[in-house]
Parts: sequence; C-alpha cells; structure tokens
Amino acid sequence: MMLEKGSKPLVWVAAAVAVVLGGLTVLSAQPGEPSQPGEGGEQDTVGADDAVEEVDKGASEPPPPNVSPAQALKACQEETENPCQALELCTQAAAVEQPTAVQQPLADRIAALEKACEEVREGLADGDRQGALLPEHITDPIATIEPGRYLMGSPNNEEGRVGDELPHDVAITRSFIIQTTEVTQGQWQDVMGDNPSFFPQCGSVCPVDGVTWYESVAYANALSKRDGLPTCYQNPQGQPYTLEDAKGAQAATWPDPEGCAGWRLPTEAEWEYAARAGSTRATTRSDRDLVIVGANHAELLDQVARYGGNSTVNYAQGEACSLIPLRQYEGLKCGTFMVGVRSPNAWGLYDVLGNVWEWVWDEYGPYQIETAVNPTGPRDPSAAQQPSDDDERVKERVSRGCSWISNARHCRLAFRGHIDPGARTNNQGLRLVRLNTGAKAE
Repeated sequence: MMLEKGSKPLVWVAAAVAVVLGGLTVLSAQPGEPSQPGEGGEQDTVGADDAVEEVDKGASEPPPPNVSPAQALKACQEETENPCQALELCTQAAAVEQPTAVQQPLADRIAALEKACEEVREGLADGDRQGALLPEHITDPIATIEPGRYLMGSPNNEEGRVGDELPHDVAITRSFIIQTTEVTQGQWQDVMGDNPSFFPQCGSVCPVDGVTWYESVAYANALSKRDGLPTCYQNPQGQPYTLEDAKGAQAATWPDPEGCAGWRLPTEAEWEYAARAGSTRATTRSDRDLVIVGANHAELLDQVARYGGNSTVNYAQGEACSLIPLRQYEGLKCGTFMVGVRSPNAWGLYDVLGNVWEWVWDEYGPYQIETAVNPTGPRDPSAAQQPSDDDERVKERVSRGCSWISNARHCRLAFRGHIDPGARTNNQGLRLVRLNTGAKAE
C-alpha cells in the first residue's frame, strides 16, 4: 500500500506564484571575498538547550547579508514556486540599496507576496487541522530505485571535501522503494500517535525532527505492521523492535538484510545511491559544481537545499538565525520548512540535501571497500555487538543529507554525518525504504 496523503492537504496559491517583477534588470553579480569553512567532519547539531545558551551569550542580532544588491534581486526574481520563500528573498533584496528604477516594482511585489504568503499559511493551518500528511503537490510519495553501480564518496578535488569520503565502487543489486520526502510530522503522528518535533508550528507537512535513531527503527517497524508488511528489526530478545525498546536505547538487529520486505532505514550506500540519482558532482545538480563562498553561502544550494544560509522561517518557535555564522541571507528566526519545496533530484526525491539530517542504518566507521556489494556498514547487521570503551566513534550512527542549520560543506552528497544514536536534536529526521519485492501492503 502506498503512503496515504491527508484528506485536506496544503493549499497552494497559484496567483501568488504568478506574481512577477516587471521591468527589473538583474545586474551582474559580484560575490564577496571567499572564506574557508571550518575543518572537520563532525555533524552539526543544535538542540533547544544549545540555542538558549548561545542566545544568552548575546548573539541576538543577525549578521549582515553576504550578497550584493544584484544577487539579492536576482534571487527574489527567480523564486516562483513558494511565495513565502519569495517574500523572504524580496524583503532581503529591499533591505540593501537598490537602483531607483526597481524600488517601486520591488515594493509592489513584496506587498503582493505578503498577501499570498498569508494565504499559504492559512492553507497550512487548514491542512494541519485535517491531519495532512504531505503537501498537495507531492503526488508520488514513493519512488522505485533500480539496481546499479556508482562511485560512492568524493573526489580529492571536490570543494569542501573531508577525509572519510574515500571514493570507491559500490554495487546495489536489489531494487528498492524509497519515500520521496522526509517523513513528515503528520506521517509520524499518524503512526506513532505523538509529535516529538521541536518545530510543531512549522506544520504537519514539515519534516519530523527530534527523533533518535532508536525511535526511527521503531517507527519503521510500526509502519510495516500498519501496512501489513514484515518487521525488519528485532530487540535483543529476538522480538520485533518497539518504541518501548527505543525508549530504553535497546540494541537493534536486522536479521535478514537480504530478504526483509518491510520498511526500514536505508543503508548508507543505498541512501547515497538514491540521493545522487546519477550525479557525480557534490550536489543533485549534475550540471554544475558547488562553489562555497562562505561557511553558509553557496548559491547553488538555494535551488536544492534548505540549509544554514537560507533557512529563515516565519514561525515563533524558530531558532535565532544569529546561531548560524556568515549566512547567505539575513534573518531573525531559522528552522525547518515544509517538505518538497526545493527542486527534486533526477529520480524525484526531495530534500536529500537540507531541511533535516536523515538517519541511516550504518554504524559510523571507515568504508569497507572490499565489501562493496550492498554494504551495510562496518558490522554484521544481525549481531547486537557492543563497541569497546576506547572506540567511541564506532558507537555513532551515520546521518546523511545535512539540515536547516548545516554549513555549505556539509550539504554535499558525500558528506557523512555521525552522531550518538540516542541524540535528540531539532535537525534530525529520517526517510524510509523497503525492498521492491512486488509484495503490496494490505
């Protein structure tokens, strides 16, 4: 059975999308001096406590914009899919000195977008009241990924590369089905009965956040049970893994990685294969290289990712944008946004970069390049092994895809986030897969 959408999904405002800036001329952009992002491959994480601590230190004012007037105006003109995002961009454009000839048309566009964005927010609220699970424009909640081979990792000359992204050939020999969006707050609540997200004001069609790896495993089993599919994960007693097991941070095993047809977390290799969709470059844009101008400033990411440079939001629960240094655009509140706004990859998957990090099955460790056929990580997935006390890093689970607070170098298809499986942060979510066995859920 395909994942269902809610009875009253997001209402898009066609009139808002049609608003244009007549007569505006975009000047040639002159980016500022590039700066180098920080070193290291650690995953970015900010929880509620972290945010409060930083704000108390006095970092309450947003940094100045890192774009020229022409760049800001160009971004304002080019955003036609989401009126709220367009409003954000056009407001930023108006905040810097613009040529006299464009000031009034820009003001007119902002006024029209304010009305359109309010209508979109009202539509989101209506969808929330009706329990919407996905936005209206997501017509295909799942995609089928066929077997294939690809080069996992990154080349030595990729901008922003870190040392654990050793390029190696990987074969995916089994077709699998993957959710085209990150699991939404509505989808999680529909199955689990609660919403653990730090950003519930974002709405039911925003990605669920604040979920641990253990809880994600329990969610996969619960969704399988609801859909009449076998459960893939077991607790140490050999029983199906449940939310109670997750609350106790019980070890999870995957006894049948070759044949279990239920919902599960993707392996790290499956995730990157599906996310790349044939791209050999740093992002899903296979026709352009990623150019990182500053820590949170990479114009290419505007098209495909909700990341640290462009994650301004309008709801009160957002974190202070001042927590994110050297942002591409200024703003006061930052956080997650509804799924499926940025352009999908070539295989129809949305938000594989940005919005929230996505848990995968694998424990973190060096790539096992000698076992590059359907790899499942550095350990046997059917064995509930405990790492030694002096091997802290292998206790962590891999998380992929970057988030609303990530810097630009983390928003590359090869970047490997890794974090304690019990971590609960406001930028951590998931996306599920299952084998394409031909079986249908009841």
